[in-house]
Amino acid sequence: MLILREGNLVTISLSRRNIALLLEANPIRFDGAEAGLPGVTFRILVGEPEPAPRAACFMMPAVRMT
Repeated sequence: MLILREGNLVTISLSRRNIALLLEANPIRFDGAEAGLPGVTFRILVGEPEPAPRAACFMMPAVRMT
């Protein structure tokens, strides 16, 4: 995963491995300090249908990716 910050724009680029993990219901979580946003935590989810990502916020532990 690549995290870039340019002013107010944060770009997150996911590898195929990250996408495969997301599709296996493994949310990604990381500290915003990595993108110059201390005190903010990011969580990336994927799922279908629409309620699935919301449910994953509460049911699955997030995984720290490097």
